Amino acid sequence: MERLAVGLIGCGTLSSYAHGPALRKLERMYEFRAIADIDPITLNAFSKRFGVDRKYTDYKEMISSEDLDIAIVATPTPTHEEIGLYVLNHGVNLFMEKPFALTLEGARNMIEASERQGRALQVGHCVRFWPGYVQIKEQMSNGDYGEPLLAKAHRWGTMPAPLWYRDPAQSNGVGLDVAIHDLDYLRWLIGEPKSVYAQGRFEGKLPMTVQAVLEFEGDAIAYIDASWDFPPSWRFATFFEIIGTKGMAQMDSRESTTLEVYTGHTSSASSPREDDAYTRQLAAFWEPARGGKPVLPATDSYKSLELALALNKSLNGAGRVELKREIAQ
Repeated sequence: MERLAVGLIGCGTLSSYAHGPALRKLERMYEFRAIADIDPITLNAFSKRFGVDRKYTDYKEMISSEDLDIAIVATPTPTHEEIGLYVLNHGVNLFMEKPFALTLEGARNMIEASERQGRALQVGHCVRFWPGYVQIKEQMSNGDYGEPLLAKAHRWGTMPAPLWYRDPAQSNGVGLDVAIHDLDYLRWLIGEPKSVYAQGRFEGKLPMTVQAVLEFEGDAIAYIDASWDFPPSWRFATFFEIIGTKGMAQMDSRESTTLEVYTGHTSSASSPREDDAYTRQLAAFWEPARGGKPVLPATDSYKSLELALALNKSLNGAGRVELKREIAQ
Protein backbone atom coordinates (compact mmCIF):
# COMPACT_ATOMS: atom_id res chain seq x y z
CA MET A 1 0.00 0.00 0.00
CA GLU A 2 1.32 3.42 -0.97
CA ARG A 3 1.90 5.62 2.07
CA LEU A 4 1.00 9.28 1.63
CA ALA A 5 2.90 12.03 3.43
CA VAL A 6 0.70 14.14 5.71
CA GLY A 7 1.24 17.53 7.32
CA LEU A 8 -1.06 18.78 10.07
CA ILE A 9 -1.84 22.48 10.45
CA GLY A 10 -3.26 23.26 13.88
CA CYS A 11 -2.21 21.15 16.88
CA GLY A 12 -4.88 22.13 19.39
CA THR A 13 -7.56 20.16 21.19
CA LEU A 14 -9.25 18.62 18.15
CA SER A 15 -6.01 17.42 16.60
CA SER A 16 -4.90 16.01 19.95
CA TYR A 17 -7.94 13.77 20.43
CA ALA A 18 -8.87 13.18 16.77
CA HIS A 19 -6.37 13.67 13.96
CA GLY A 20 -3.18 12.79 15.83
CA PRO A 21 -4.44 9.43 17.16
CA ALA A 22 -6.12 8.65 13.82
CA LEU A 23 -2.90 9.16 11.87
CA ARG A 24 -1.03 6.89 14.27
CA LYS A 25 -3.68 4.19 13.74
CA LEU A 26 -3.34 4.55 9.95
CA GLU A 27 0.44 4.27 9.62
CA ARG A 28 0.02 1.65 6.89
CA MET A 29 -1.65 4.39 4.77
CA TYR A 30 -0.02 7.61 5.95
CA GLU A 31 3.36 8.93 6.97
CA PHE A 32 2.79 11.59 9.63
CA ARG A 33 5.59 13.80 8.37
CA ALA A 34 5.21 17.34 9.78
CA ILE A 35 3.13 19.62 11.98
CA ALA A 36 2.53 23.39 12.19
CA ASP A 37 1.03 25.63 14.86
CA ILE A 38 1.52 29.31 15.66
CA ASP A 39 1.90 28.56 19.39
CA PRO A 40 5.33 27.02 20.15
CA ILE A 41 4.12 25.52 23.44
CA THR A 42 1.21 23.73 21.75
CA LEU A 43 3.47 22.70 18.88
CA ASN A 44 6.16 21.21 21.11
CA ALA A 45 3.65 19.37 23.31
CA PHE A 46 2.00 17.80 20.28
CA SER A 47 5.39 16.93 18.77
CA LYS A 48 6.43 15.11 21.93
CA ARG A 49 3.14 13.26 22.33
CA PHE A 50 2.91 11.98 18.76
CA GLY A 51 6.59 11.73 17.91
CA VAL A 52 6.59 14.15 14.96
CA ASP A 53 9.97 15.90 14.83
CA ARG A 54 9.45 18.17 11.81
CA LYS A 55 7.61 21.15 13.24
CA TYR A 56 6.89 24.69 12.09
CA THR A 57 5.32 27.83 13.54
CA ASP A 58 4.55 28.98 9.97
CA TYR A 59 2.33 26.65 7.94
CA LYS A 60 3.54 28.23 4.70
CA GLU A 61 7.09 27.22 5.50
CA MET A 62 5.91 23.67 6.16
CA ILE A 63 4.06 23.49 2.84
CA SER A 64 7.06 24.90 0.98
CA SER A 65 9.69 22.79 2.76
CA GLU A 66 8.02 19.39 2.97
CA ASP A 67 7.02 17.14 0.09
CA LEU A 68 3.46 16.54 1.25
CA ASP A 69 0.62 14.65 -0.37
CA ILE A 70 -2.01 15.85 2.12
CA ALA A 71 -2.47 18.72 4.54
CA ILE A 72 -5.02 18.45 7.35
CA VAL A 73 -6.26 21.86 8.49
CA ALA A 74 -7.66 22.02 12.04
CA THR A 75 -7.43 25.73 12.79
CA PRO A 76 -10.03 28.36 13.82
CA THR A 77 -12.80 28.74 11.25
CA PRO A 78 -11.85 32.28 10.12
CA THR A 79 -8.49 30.95 8.88
CA HIS A 80 -9.91 28.10 6.79
CA GLU A 81 -10.20 29.90 3.47
CA GLU A 82 -6.75 31.49 3.53
CA ILE A 83 -4.94 28.33 4.63
CA GLY A 84 -7.02 26.05 2.42
CA LEU A 85 -6.32 28.11 -0.70
CA TYR A 86 -2.60 28.22 0.07
CA VAL A 87 -2.50 24.43 0.46
CA LEU A 88 -4.45 23.71 -2.73
CA ASN A 89 -2.63 26.30 -4.83
CA HIS A 90 0.66 24.62 -3.85
CA GLY A 91 -0.57 21.32 -5.25
CA VAL A 92 -1.36 19.57 -1.96
CA ASN A 93 -4.55 17.61 -1.30
CA LEU A 94 -6.65 19.19 1.45
CA PHE A 95 -8.58 17.69 4.35
CA MET A 96 -10.39 20.66 5.89
CA GLU A 97 -11.96 20.43 9.32
CA LYS A 98 -15.60 21.52 9.54
CA PRO A 99 -17.14 23.99 9.14
CA PHE A 100 -15.91 24.33 5.58
CA ALA A 101 -15.58 28.14 5.82
CA LEU A 102 -17.29 31.15 7.36
CA THR A 103 -18.90 32.08 4.04
CA LEU A 104 -20.21 30.39 0.91
CA GLU A 105 -17.78 32.48 -1.12
CA GLY A 106 -14.86 31.06 0.88
CA ALA A 107 -16.07 27.50 0.30
CA ARG A 108 -16.60 28.17 -3.43
CA ASN A 109 -13.08 29.55 -3.70
CA MET A 110 -11.63 26.36 -2.24
CA ILE A 111 -13.75 24.14 -4.47
CA GLU A 112 -12.62 26.08 -7.53
CA ALA A 113 -8.98 25.87 -6.44
CA SER A 114 -9.22 22.10 -5.94
CA GLU A 115 -10.72 21.67 -9.40
CA ARG A 116 -8.19 23.99 -11.00
CA GLN A 117 -5.24 22.25 -9.35
CA GLY A 118 -6.65 18.74 -9.72
CA ARG A 119 -6.36 18.09 -5.99
CA ALA A 120 -8.75 16.31 -3.63
CA LEU A 121 -10.74 18.29 -1.07
CA GLN A 122 -12.73 16.72 1.77
CA VAL A 123 -14.42 18.39 4.74
CA GLY A 124 -14.44 16.69 8.14
CA HIS A 125 -18.12 15.88 8.56
CA CYS A 126 -17.29 13.08 10.98
CA VAL A 127 -20.87 12.09 11.86
CA ARG A 128 -21.17 10.38 8.48
CA PHE A 129 -18.44 8.01 9.68
CA TRP A 130 -19.63 7.13 13.21
CA PRO A 131 -20.67 3.44 13.09
CA GLY A 132 -24.14 3.93 14.61
CA TYR A 133 -25.04 6.76 12.23
CA VAL A 134 -23.67 4.72 9.32
CA GLN A 135 -25.84 1.75 10.34
CA ILE A 136 -28.97 3.92 10.42
CA LYS A 137 -28.12 5.31 6.98
CA GLU A 138 -27.63 1.81 5.55
CA GLN A 139 -30.91 0.57 7.04
CA MET A 140 -32.76 3.64 5.77
CA SER A 141 -31.33 3.08 2.29
CA ASN A 142 -32.41 -0.57 2.45
CA GLY A 143 -35.99 0.49 3.23
CA ASP A 144 -36.03 -0.95 6.76
CA TYR A 145 -37.76 2.13 8.18
CA GLY A 146 -39.91 2.90 5.16
CA GLU A 147 -40.43 6.52 4.14
CA PRO A 148 -39.07 9.08 6.65
CA LEU A 149 -41.62 10.96 8.72
CA LEU A 150 -39.86 12.56 11.68
CA ALA A 151 -36.27 12.99 12.85
CA LYS A 152 -34.86 14.50 16.05
CA ALA A 153 -31.24 15.41 16.72
CA HIS A 154 -29.73 16.80 19.91
CA ARG A 155 -26.10 17.84 20.42
CA TRP A 156 -25.41 19.24 23.88
CA GLY A 157 -22.13 20.54 25.26
CA THR A 158 -20.31 23.29 27.08
CA MET A 159 -18.76 26.44 25.70
CA PRO A 160 -15.38 25.64 24.06
CA ALA A 161 -12.40 27.13 25.87
CA PRO A 162 -10.65 29.02 23.00
CA LEU A 163 -11.66 32.67 23.14
CA TRP A 164 -12.31 33.00 19.39
CA TYR A 165 -15.48 30.91 19.77
CA ARG A 166 -16.99 33.75 21.83
CA ASP A 167 -16.70 36.20 18.94
CA PRO A 168 -19.77 35.79 16.68
CA ALA A 169 -17.82 37.25 13.77
CA GLN A 170 -15.28 34.43 14.06
CA SER A 171 -17.32 31.38 15.09
CA ASN A 172 -20.86 32.30 13.98
CA GLY A 173 -22.02 30.54 17.13
CA VAL A 174 -23.39 27.12 17.95
CA GLY A 175 -25.36 26.79 14.71
CA LEU A 176 -22.38 26.82 12.38
CA ASP A 177 -20.00 25.04 14.73
CA VAL A 178 -22.21 22.36 16.31
CA ALA A 179 -25.63 22.05 14.64
CA ILE A 180 -23.92 21.67 11.26
CA HIS A 181 -23.07 18.07 12.22
CA ASP A 182 -26.73 17.09 12.33
CA LEU A 183 -27.70 19.30 9.41
CA ASP A 184 -25.16 17.47 7.28
CA TYR A 185 -26.30 14.05 8.48
CA LEU A 186 -29.98 14.80 7.90
CA ARG A 187 -29.21 15.86 4.34
CA TRP A 188 -27.36 12.58 3.82
CA LEU A 189 -30.12 10.52 5.45
CA ILE A 190 -33.33 12.13 4.17
CA GLY A 191 -32.39 14.50 1.35
CA GLU A 192 -32.35 18.23 0.75
CA PRO A 193 -34.67 20.25 3.01
CA LYS A 194 -37.08 22.80 1.58
CA SER A 195 -36.93 25.23 4.47
CA VAL A 196 -35.53 25.90 7.93
CA TYR A 197 -36.95 27.87 10.84
CA ALA A 198 -34.82 28.52 13.94
CA GLN A 199 -35.01 30.17 17.33
CA GLY A 200 -32.42 30.30 20.06
CA ARG A 201 -30.73 31.89 23.04
CA PHE A 202 -27.99 34.48 22.62
CA GLU A 203 -25.27 35.97 24.76
CA GLY A 204 -24.97 39.37 23.18
CA LYS A 205 -24.88 38.54 19.47
CA LEU A 206 -23.49 35.02 19.98
CA PRO A 207 -25.95 32.13 19.46
CA MET A 208 -25.48 29.76 22.43
CA THR A 209 -28.49 27.46 21.88
CA VAL A 210 -30.37 26.84 18.67
CA GLN A 211 -33.62 24.93 18.10
CA ALA A 212 -34.67 24.47 14.50
CA VAL A 213 -37.30 22.76 12.37
CA LEU A 214 -36.48 21.53 8.87
CA GLU A 215 -39.09 20.66 6.25
CA PHE A 216 -38.28 18.09 3.53
CA GLU A 217 -40.00 17.04 0.33
CA GLY A 218 -42.99 14.83 1.13
CA ASP A 219 -44.14 14.60 4.74
CA ALA A 220 -40.80 14.51 6.56
CA ILE A 221 -39.80 17.08 9.16
CA ALA A 222 -36.81 17.22 11.50
CA TYR A 223 -36.10 18.97 14.78
CA ILE A 224 -32.58 19.99 15.85
CA ASP A 225 -31.41 21.17 19.24
CA ALA A 226 -27.76 22.21 19.70
CA SER A 227 -26.32 24.01 22.69
CA TRP A 228 -23.22 25.41 24.39
CA ASP A 229 -25.28 26.29 27.48
CA PHE A 230 -24.52 23.20 29.55
CA PRO A 231 -22.28 23.57 32.65
CA PRO A 232 -18.57 22.67 32.55
CA SER A 233 -19.24 19.48 34.56
CA TRP A 234 -21.58 18.20 31.81
CA ARG A 235 -20.31 15.38 29.61
CA PHE A 236 -20.91 16.06 25.91
CA ALA A 237 -23.94 14.10 24.67
CA THR A 238 -25.77 13.39 21.43
CA PHE A 239 -29.18 11.94 20.62
CA PHE A 240 -30.70 10.98 17.29
CA GLU A 241 -34.05 9.49 16.32
CA ILE A 242 -35.61 8.69 12.96
CA ILE A 243 -39.21 7.50 12.57
CA GLY A 244 -40.48 6.11 9.28
CA THR A 245 -43.60 4.45 7.93
CA LYS A 246 -42.23 0.94 8.71
CA GLY A 247 -39.98 1.43 11.74
CA MET A 248 -37.64 3.65 13.70
CA ALA A 249 -34.18 3.92 15.21
CA GLN A 250 -32.99 5.77 18.27
CA MET A 251 -29.42 6.47 19.32
CA ASP A 252 -28.32 8.01 22.62
CA SER A 253 -24.66 8.48 23.55
CA ARG A 254 -25.59 8.51 27.25
CA GLU A 255 -26.86 4.90 27.20
CA SER A 256 -24.71 1.79 27.50
CA THR A 257 -26.68 0.30 24.58
CA THR A 258 -26.40 3.22 22.21
CA LEU A 259 -28.55 2.13 19.23
CA GLU A 260 -32.10 0.73 19.33
CA VAL A 261 -34.02 -0.28 16.20
CA TYR A 262 -37.77 -1.00 16.01
CA THR A 263 -39.37 -2.49 12.90
CA GLY A 264 -42.86 -3.97 12.88
CA HIS A 265 -43.24 -6.04 16.06
CA THR A 266 -39.52 -6.65 16.57
CA SER A 267 -36.77 -4.65 18.20
CA SER A 268 -33.02 -4.91 18.62
CA ALA A 269 -30.34 -3.14 20.62
CA SER A 270 -26.62 -2.81 19.96
CA SER A 271 -23.58 -0.66 20.66
CA PRO A 272 -21.66 -0.16 17.40
CA ARG A 273 -18.10 0.59 18.51
CA GLU A 274 -15.76 -0.06 15.61
CA ASP A 275 -12.96 2.33 14.63
CA ASP A 276 -13.83 5.88 15.61
CA ALA A 277 -15.12 8.29 12.99
CA TYR A 278 -11.91 10.33 12.93
CA THR A 279 -9.95 7.27 11.84
CA ARG A 280 -12.59 6.22 9.33
CA GLN A 281 -12.87 9.64 7.67
CA LEU A 282 -9.11 9.94 7.18
CA ALA A 283 -8.94 6.38 5.86
CA ALA A 284 -11.65 7.36 3.36
CA PHE A 285 -9.51 10.25 2.10
CA TRP A 286 -6.61 8.01 1.02
CA GLU A 287 -8.20 6.96 -2.27
CA PRO A 288 -9.35 10.46 -3.38
CA ALA A 289 -5.90 11.81 -2.52
CA ARG A 290 -4.48 9.28 -5.01
CA GLY A 291 -6.87 10.45 -7.73
CA GLY A 292 -9.82 8.19 -6.91
CA LYS A 293 -13.51 8.99 -6.52
CA PRO A 294 -14.35 11.16 -3.48
CA VAL A 295 -16.37 9.57 -0.68
CA LEU A 296 -17.66 12.97 0.43
CA PRO A 297 -17.49 15.54 -2.41
CA ALA A 298 -16.71 19.10 -1.42
CA THR A 299 -19.82 20.26 -3.29
CA ASP A 300 -21.87 18.16 -0.85
CA SER A 301 -20.19 19.83 2.13
CA TYR A 302 -20.90 23.19 0.51
CA LYS A 303 -24.63 22.41 0.73
CA SER A 304 -24.32 21.68 4.45
CA LEU A 305 -22.61 25.02 4.96
CA GLU A 306 -25.36 26.67 2.94
CA LEU A 307 -27.98 25.07 5.20
CA ALA A 308 -26.14 26.08 8.39
CA LEU A 309 -25.92 29.70 7.20
CA ALA A 310 -29.64 29.64 6.34
CA LEU A 311 -30.32 28.39 9.87
CA ASN A 312 -28.31 31.33 11.24
CA LYS A 313 -30.23 33.71 9.02
CA SER A 314 -33.50 32.41 10.46
CA LEU A 315 -32.07 32.52 13.97
CA ASN A 316 -31.24 36.20 13.51
CA GLY A 317 -34.80 37.18 12.73
CA ALA A 318 -35.51 36.13 9.14
CA GLY A 319 -38.23 33.66 10.10
CA ARG A 320 -38.79 30.63 7.88
CA VAL A 321 -36.03 30.53 5.24
CA GLU A 322 -36.70 28.86 1.91
CA LEU A 323 -33.64 27.10 0.55
CA LYS A 324 -32.23 27.71 -2.91
CA ARG A 325 -29.27 25.70 -4.16
CA GLU A 326 -26.26 27.54 -5.54
CA ILE A 327 -24.03 24.58 -6.43
CA ALA A 328 -25.03 21.35 -8.13
CA GLN A 329 -23.31 18.20 -6.96
